[in-house]
Amino acid sequence: MFNVSVINLESVVCIFPEGRLDTQSYESFCNVLQYHQDKEEYLIIDFTKCNYLSSSGIRLLLGASKKLSAKGGSLMLSFLPAEIFQVLEMAGLSALLRIFGTTDKALGEILKLKNVTGRRIVTQQDGRAYILDRTGQGVQDVLVWQQPDLAGYNELTLASGTGCPAENLEPDPELMGHFFLVGHCAGFFPYKPSLSPEFRVVRDATQGVVYVNRAFSHPGNPGYRVRLERGGEIRLQELINVLPRLPYQQESMDIRAVIVADYSHTSPLFILLFYGMDNEMNGGAFVLNRMPDLQHDDSFSDFCYRALTIHNIEEVQSPDLSAVLYDPVIWLFFSRSWSNATGHRVEVQTSDGTGLMSYERFLARKLYSDSVKITVKQLHGGYSAKTFQVESFDHHGRKLRPTVLKMAGRDMIAREAECCQKYALPYILNNSAMVLGTSFFCGKGALRYNFVGIGGEKTRLKWLTHYFDTWPVEMLEPLFDKIFLHILIPWYGQPVRDIIYPCKEHNPMYTFFPDLCESAGTELGIKAEDPVMTLSGIEEEMPNPYFVLKYVCKEKESMGIDYYTSVCHGDLNMQNILLDDEMNVYLIDFSETKPRSVVSDFARLEAIFMVESAPLEDERDLESMVRFLYRVYSGEGLLLPENVFWNGKGEAVMRRNIALTSKMRQYAMASTRGIHDIRPYYFALLEWVLPVVCYSSVSVLHKRLSASLASILYNKLKLI
Repeated sequence: MFNVSVINLESVVCIFPEGRLDTQSYESFCNVLQYHQDKEEYLIIDFTKCNYLSSSGIRLLLGASKKLSAKGGSLMLSFLPAEIFQVLEMAGLSALLRIFGTTDKALGEILKLKNVTGRRIVTQQDGRAYILDRTGQGVQDVLVWQQPDLAGYNELTLASGTGCPAENLEPDPELMGHFFLVGHCAGFFPYKPSLSPEFRVVRDATQGVVYVNRAFSHPGNPGYRVRLERGGEIRLQELINVLPRLPYQQESMDIRAVIVADYSHTSPLFILLFYGMDNEMNGGAFVLNRMPDLQHDDSFSDFCYRALTIHNIEEVQSPDLSAVLYDPVIWLFFSRSWSNATGHRVEVQTSDGTGLMSYERFLARKLYSDSVKITVKQLHGGYSAKTFQVESFDHHGRKLRPTVLKMAGRDMIAREAECCQKYALPYILNNSAMVLGTSFFCGKGALRYNFVGIGGEKTRLKWLTHYFDTWPVEMLEPLFDKIFLHILIPWYGQPVRDIIYPCKEHNPMYTFFPDLCESAGTELGIKAEDPVMTLSGIEEEMPNPYFVLKYVCKEKESMGIDYYTSVCHGDLNMQNILLDDEMNVYLIDFSETKPRSVVSDFARLEAIFMVESAPLEDERDLESMVRFLYRVYSGEGLLLPENVFWNGKGEAVMRRNIALTSKMRQYAMASTRGIHDIRPYYFALLEWVLPVVCYSSVSVLHKRLSASLASILYNKLKLI
């Protein structure tokens, strides 16, 4: 049986439906609700004893909410059972209706709103009556932007100044001019006469960016909303003249910004007027298709998002003080003082005092919005990315946990965030490199890694390179066993049989090194069009690997091999592996992580051991090393030939390199379930031997060595 009761709580009507609110009880509930919504501004419906709500009941609630809102009131729902809340949430209505856990909380909100509504002044000026509704309070500085820089729309909020749209990594002088900004929307007036005014609208103010040269901005919280009591027409100039004389309650505060919503029937205007230090007035106006109705509970920002849409804005123009406005709504923004904008932004410092690019500072600020200051120290700069260690502090000066900031191309950062989540976190034990956020600007991106070791903030993390350079081989071998046979075994220990296409999948020109052949010409004088090459320090003529890469491999991209695949890092070098004091292992840089030939990562490290780390001081060392590589790569299977040894200079270094290369081959053999086919391994090795010619961190001797080994490998693959 359904019943409806009504009581008054501190002059607020509260309705209690009891039973199932369905089609049978609809009429009785509808009568009660409509009776009170016609008389009241605020209503509470308490669902303590109602556990079912039909679609017809939902329509009643939406209709009542709209009618009360139009009168400046609101409908509050309380004590919603889980079943009813679920129905509203699935329909997407839980965010549209005002829902409270208890009736007391709903009542408190109504009493608060009634009090706010009571903060109203009606005053006469020049024969007109004005209604002033106080919407905010507190002192808000106007920020002065004096240094050219990139700024987010969310940092500016309300602004007027000189600058241009930020749609390239550097500002475009051609587009420089005056701009004005309201929340998520900006208008631009280029100085160049041949360029027309333009506007930009973003879905989220945090995504909008502008190059600021000089500007004033306000945090965007209005102090008052003003309307003409009887509506009607008024000129903008008359409105500007009267606004300072209205009786505001703020003391010693000046109007610094004015927003005017004009409800003219044709081409309504949304106007920003900003007053500078000398009370000079700047700003702009958006010409709209229509001005949306102002709801009683609209915040200023909510109204802006409804009014300023890409579909509703026709154009931008300079404010016309002679314009006649109809029934305008005015928001006033007050300030008592001026403040340098620099002190209100995240302070970005470098440990060595060197500067960052403006887009790098912008990306860092977006990622570290929880901080007031960060200090970045560059760890290393890879071929296509920069990595920084970051020390950050919150708004109380407390140090936040250590993090790593990586900057690279947009695509790489997006891939890395996705691949870390997809392939690293679900598999890799002790992998602390959790992505805390990404930010993007034009073609660039940045990523913030949590980087705390198992032992907490004081844990020291060191690259595997440190141990490679300082530990004896007897200590390195068990360390590599731990990394590959324990930590990374969820990847390599679970291979899947599949068809691989090595000529295509291991072509370095398709990833980081599209200009590889051109670099070979610049660094070594080798043209990719020549089938053979001659290198200084090596007497014999050798097949040209860059010719094979560019022409022969291109023709064989459809060649498939039945082989084992697994999740592989894709760029597993010793600056992507870190260890803490307890030798826990941490991986980073997952932009290339995906399923591929199971031996890929082992071959990647072999390229480092046998080429990049080779002890070369002169051309005689190079000649000896090439003869040695002929012996190393003379075998037909995955395991190294027996009795491979080095008797030249750098014996200890080469003993280490050979031992760790042998380890890589053993891991590869285990991962392939005993398949001896050497071709997939050599193709994966070539992917990282060939690009050495592009590295700025290695000597020309090492680049010649890489070309020689690539020639040897292609010969073994019978592609020459």
